[in-house]
Amino acid sequence: MNVALRPLLTAHLAEAQRLEPLLRRGQGGLYRYVDRLEEADLIIWTDWPDYAQPLDALQREDFRAHLDRSFAFSQQDRPLAFLPGLYTGLSGRADDTRRGGWYLEASAPDDALDAVAVDPRERDLWFTFAGGSTSWIRKRLLRHNFRRSDVRIVNTSAFHFWDPAQSGHGDRRAWYLDQLARSRFVLCPRGACPSSIRLFETMRAGRVPVILSDAWVPPPFVEWRRFAVRVPERHFAHLPEILADYDPQAPEMGRIARTQWERWLSLDRAGETLVAALLEIGLDAARQTPLTAWTWPARHRLQALRWQARAQARDVALKAWRRSGLPMPYALNRPND
Repeated sequence: MNVALRPLLTAHLAEAQRLEPLLRRGQGGLYRYVDRLEEADLIIWTDWPDYAQPLDALQREDFRAHLDRSFAFSQQDRPLAFLPGLYTGLSGRADDTRRGGWYLEASAPDDALDAVAVDPRERDLWFTFAGGSTSWIRKRLLRHNFRRSDVRIVNTSAFHFWDPAQSGHGDRRAWYLDQLARSRFVLCPRGACPSSIRLFETMRAGRVPVILSDAWVPPPFVEWRRFAVRVPERHFAHLPEILADYDPQAPEMGRIARTQWERWLSLDRAGETLVAALLEIGLDAARQTPLTAWTWPARHRLQALRWQARAQARDVALKAWRRSGLPMPYALNRPND
């Protein structure tokens, strides 16, 4: 099985640059990585346009010529799920051809995060969360007071862990890793999409992820039920009662979380996991793509209208609230909005 990789948006290669070394490293028994599309039996397309961008990239000759062998891997918050494949931002609509993905950053070399998994210190924090106010569940979490000294919920909306150029990045990441090392459970609420990189960092760190995302679609193969706690968003205030039942098993669940990350999502295994997931979806699914490509412009337009309407409604609500003179009840992800 020959596998090739191409970015759709050549001006934005973040996904392709992260995925290519994983695919090259994982080749062997299941597949062989090739550079030429003509040699490939399966082609993975990354770096997709989103709903706010034109679909010019989807008219590329090399893309259209190989639709019957094409799959997608996309980390976008609002993916255009036109091809069979893995979509990290998929929202509660998994089917036989489109499944949940993960964040490639969680598979990249990171000695500091790996060190957390073997940190011998006492885990004196019961459950923690550090993240921006990017969803309704996060806003409620950040506002809620659990009234416990071993629970730590921190709003980091003014800081971007993904931007190493931001002032103070090293110190803030060291603080985050210290909190992670001291935690038994780590809350992983949905962010701008149903998934969150916190989930995969928590697995890698050997801690128990607590998933608060009703629409999240799990990536394949990982045995989530063995180590993750999934809590309906509406029950977030009952986390102390819920997690009390899991507390005795937390060390073993954390060990399993790390083992599952090593088996499926680590630097040496992520490429093979992705290809295996696409083969499980099946080449027959890709062969059907040319029959549905004519619907893409209309689907793109409908998705754009839906997200534009949500953004406009948000702006109207924020302006109305400010005119009222009342204090904002929830933290904003962009404090200057």
